Amino acid sequence: MGEDVGKSYGISSCLCPLEVLADKADWDEELERHAASLDLVSVMTFLRGAGGEPTRELMFYAKNQTLAANAAEFAMAYTKTPLQLERMALRGPVGLHAFRQRFVGASRKQVQPLLAAFFAASQLIGGAGGPWRGLRRDGVSRRGDHFWHGEVLL
Repeated sequence: MGEDVGKSYGISSCLCPLEVLADKADWDEELERHAASLDLVSVMTFLRGAGGEPTRELMFYAKNQTLAANAAEFAMAYTKTPLQLERMALRGPVGLHAFRQRFVGASRKQVQPLLAAFFAASQLIGGAGGPWRGLRRDGVSRRGDHFWHGEVLL
């Protein structure tokens, strides 16, 4: 994923609510710094509520606002492991999309394939051309995760 035309994404985990991160003084700058080397940044939280019940949140950010919006819509419609996402307001730079994740059983092991499927689906959407052209599968990891590279022209 180190190619100039390749797409890359990262998934970070956090044990505090997204609102706590967003309230930090340098939130926007740190998010943009992380996004400088990635096409799509995601942050997942895992928390315990007051009664001990587990909760999760998920956030996407990309400098390319259209890419971020498309990833968010794809995640909401994803059916292989439905995350049951509900939009939530979160302070941050334009291109940020945040959700409460109602299916708390879905961890990074389900979100990573979702993001890989997002970039893979873009190949099918664009066909021979269009904004999604140029994506190709470059390999499969030891876990069976597919790695996709290419250029999404949005």
